[in-house]
Amino acid sequence: MSPETVSAEFIERVRMSLYHKHIPKLAAAGILVFDERSEMVTLDTSSYHFEVVAEAVADGDPDNISE
Repeated sequence: MSPETVSAEFIERVRMSLYHKHIPKLAAAGILVFDERSEMVTLDTSSYHFEVVAEAVADGDPDNISE
């Protein structure tokens, strides 16, 4: 799917899914921080989960993520 062919309706569905489902779950897991007032999302780099994912990505094998 190219950016030119994405409908406004699809973009809105993705935005709503992120806002109401995915972002809250990632925030609850300590992977990111969501500031509802500014609607800004940032990685929680102090999280253990961030370290695990960053290490796997640095190793070049994101399929090999384990706790």
